[in-house]
Amino acid sequence: MARILMCWELGAGYGHLARLAPVARALAALGHEVSVAARDVLTAHAMLAGHGFAIHQAPIRLSGTAMPGPALNYADILMRSGLSDGGAITALIVAWRSLFDALSPDLIIADHAPTALLAARAGNRRAAALGTGFAVPPPLTPMPTVLPWRQADEAALAQTEARFLAAANEALTGQDAAPLQAVADLFDIAAALPCTWPELDHYADRPDRGHPGPVMQPTPGIAPEWPAGGDGRVFAYLSGEHPATAALLDRLAGLNRSVVVHVRNAAPALTARLSKAGGPVRLYGDRIDAAAALAECDIVVTHGGHGLISAALAAGRPILSLPGVIEQAMLSYRVAQAGLGLVPPRAGSPDAGSPGGAEAGFDYGRAIDLLTTDKRFSDNVKAFSSRYADVRPEDTLEQVVRALIAVL
Repeated sequence: MARILMCWELGAGYGHLARLAPVARALAALGHEVSVAARDVLTAHAMLAGHGFAIHQAPIRLSGTAMPGPALNYADILMRSGLSDGGAITALIVAWRSLFDALSPDLIIADHAPTALLAARAGNRRAAALGTGFAVPPPLTPMPTVLPWRQADEAALAQTEARFLAAANEALTGQDAAPLQAVADLFDIAAALPCTWPELDHYADRPDRGHPGPVMQPTPGIAPEWPAGGDGRVFAYLSGEHPATAALLDRLAGLNRSVVVHVRNAAPALTARLSKAGGPVRLYGDRIDAAAALAECDIVVTHGGHGLISAALAAGRPILSLPGVIEQAMLSYRVAQAGLGLVPPRAGSPDAGSPGGAEAGFDYGRAIDLLTTDKRFSDNVKAFSSRYADVRPEDTLEQVVRALIAVL
């Protein structure tokens, strides 16, 4: 059987590991030896402990590169993540190759791990990519805009791609590897799997419509206990680091709703204030059993993470999204475009994803009322849910695993 290394390099939260974990378990059940190189080993240990997977620290750039204005495309995203010069990319490639040499994987599976893919190219190792549409962008040159709400500047997109290619190819040349002709070549690998539905693809105009669907498997969490009373239930999954979280929680506390909230990385002062207040909001610092919460709620409030949005819409729950980064803003824009939820107006503006990107004067309470009373939202979400009612998570997982096994 094969040795397989699963790699996660960029991004935050639970989403990448929530997708990799069921794939890893399925591959291990087939007899393959699976190990994981994770950006966040603490979260990896929490989600994968007990399954026998070796967990390694992924080589990562600890700081990004400050650049003016919003990111324009995937190449720009990579440069702002710290992959802006040949020296930095070289260091990461060398570190990945050292890990590859130690583990001798027959297949490298990357979920938002671009320098792992560059290292696989440099070492002539078989690689595959899976992830959301954002992490597995379409094979277009130049890479398309990540600001779909405004007119794309084709010349600026091409110039941005050229700058990243110059840095990446400097590193590849130093590793005696073939240079990239386009950023899309990064995904010219054994398999590239956008694990989403077409409606939730961050890129609306993907030439290849081969979407396996989202990998959605139950993850451990606390069964929520809903506060008594209230006109309907709201399930919120938020980040304590988002600038609008405190204001949103204050607004939720003033609504006649029963609210269950998981706040990741909540500041102690925020936790203490909400816990003391009690009332209609129940705050959980630990992970909530999302499947249980979705089965019992009426509305989902999120920052635009792909996993929760997919699960919520599959369960027939409309979305209120407060994106914090460009990836979340793109998906939230698609959700709002399809009439499946609402997003603050500035989340679709050129500064989407920047601190304070959510409209300061946005009325969260009115948005929640609108999502529960306007029949257009309920009809659209019901149609979406019905469209995928017969798609079982285990079938999607099997399709993804079959595609990976086929390239071993």
